[in-house]
Amino acid sequence: MNQRLSQKKFKEDLHNNITGGVLDRIKNIRMEMRQHFWGSRYEEIIDNIIIAAMAGQPILLIGKPGVAKSLIMTTFFSLLGLNKTYQDEKGESLPGAKYFQYLLHSFTMPDEILGVIKIGKFLEESKFVREREGSLNDQYVKAAFLDEVFNANSTILNMLLSIINEKEFYEGGVAHRSNLFIIAGAANRVPREPELHAFFDRFPVRLIVDLNLSEKVSLEEYNRRLSLSSDTLQDEDQIDFDQSEEISFDDPVFFRIIDQGIENLKRRSYSIKGIKYDRYLTGENSMPTVEDFETVHNYIVSHYSASDGKTFTDDAKKAMARLVEDLSETDTCNINGRNIVKLYMLSAASAIFRAAVEGPGDDGFSQPQITVQDLSVFRNIWNSDNNEIISMHFGAVDSILNEYDSDYKGYNG
Repeated sequence: MNQRLSQKKFKEDLHNNITGGVLDRIKNIRMEMRQHFWGSRYEEIIDNIIIAAMAGQPILLIGKPGVAKSLIMTTFFSLLGLNKTYQDEKGESLPGAKYFQYLLHSFTMPDEILGVIKIGKFLEESKFVREREGSLNDQYVKAAFLDEVFNANSTILNMLLSIINEKEFYEGGVAHRSNLFIIAGAANRVPREPELHAFFDRFPVRLIVDLNLSEKVSLEEYNRRLSLSSDTLQDEDQIDFDQSEEISFDDPVFFRIIDQGIENLKRRSYSIKGIKYDRYLTGENSMPTVEDFETVHNYIVSHYSASDGKTFTDDAKKAMARLVEDLSETDTCNINGRNIVKLYMLSAASAIFRAAVEGPGDDGFSQPQITVQDLSVFRNIWNSDNNEIISMHFGAVDSILNEYDSDYKGYNG
């Protein structure tokens, strides 16, 4: 009886946390990220990154050098308040949540990622212990971005597999709990090596980062972004665009990218380190924390049940069954038991993300059902380095979902 009561209270507390500002903060970070990255493709990537973080699922960004893979993730982590220095009332530094970032190559040593071995401990007590502070396994590290992740050696890859699968890492034969919640990797290519297939399969959110440099910016879109900017940015942080009457709206989007790049250089030249996070801590424009995303993840686990008859709309339930059946017979993706669970988590996260963007209804927030639109997360489970096969996968998913919802848009935009 007591256990049932505690579980009920746990679920009620999660619901109260969700409605107590978490969804508003998630909506805010989406708006703010869109100020930093222009173009419809970036908007799709941003939405999928947020959904993946809500579901607690690893993210993989694939694209050529120079398309802002690293900048996207480090901006996201900065907006979450990671790596910010806090001080107590005496002015002394306090430990805060961090993110770990590293560029991997074939000669990267495990000590660079996991921490150096404490030689004194080994010589004196014959114990294999690492210095974890500043490493991936630092107790305060809540998120990680690993660039060129497929260049890592087998020791590092096996450790990452353990963290992704079991949320544990091993040190001296002893399992330790990992505090990592958001894991993102980036690469210039899809791995072809058989020994990397298992690791690649652990990333259910695979996002191709490219940019249509000839995409036009409409006057409506430009003014919309400026209105959002005035709501979320302080005067000294405003992006210094030209006046709208001097802009040719026949210009491609890359001119806006140049403006943003120059603004980033300005910030660095004035010794402004990253994003001014203080303005995001409170108020209507406050940003979420990693703990907010963990709250959403726990909400999904405790409130969503695939067999309760309420989680899916009728069409969505039929569409998901069709997707699993049809895609499992193709070579465009790898549908297995593990990935079905991950895709279900992502679909539920998409439903909650949609509720955050659209805002609560007249009766307030209630657990949103998974709709056909939320199943667009199946688009990101492709497993080929062939663009034609990836396009075939997108087409297959979109075709199935269009059968069950004629208003399906292709992604949760």
